[in-house]
Amino acid sequence: MRPSALRRRGRAGGPAPPRVALPVALRNALIHHWLFDADFMHRLALKPAARGDVLHVAGCLFRVAAALVQVLFAANDTWFLNEKGALEATRGFERCPVGFADACSDLLAAPGGDAAALETSVARAGDLLSQIHDLVG
Repeated sequence: MRPSALRRRGRAGGPAPPRVALPVALRNALIHHWLFDADFMHRLALKPAARGDVLHVAGCLFRVAAALVQVLFAANDTWFLNEKGALEATRGFERCPVGFADACSDLLAAPGGDAAALETSVARAGDLLSQIHDLVG
């Protein structure tokens, strides 16, 4: 049997195991931790964006997006296993800003090559961050 078939049907070939919800304390801690990380990385990108430091800003934007994905997984009571396919998985979440995955993809695909474009990208990341803050309260 293929490994992917094992994941879908469970180890014994029967139905997939039941979904196990995140403990409430863990969910809240994950949301708090990853929102803090996203806020921090967003603030950290402001000065390098003004200087036109593409490498620094691109790294910060990735960290912001990755942290927001973690928040969405926790807010949707979903265990996060790794980053592979994680952004795409947010499309199926009940609690997710409309267009979040597309906005993150656009942001990460072209952060910009000069100070003005980088500052715009950092502002767009800030908009995503605000939407997630509003979502999780």
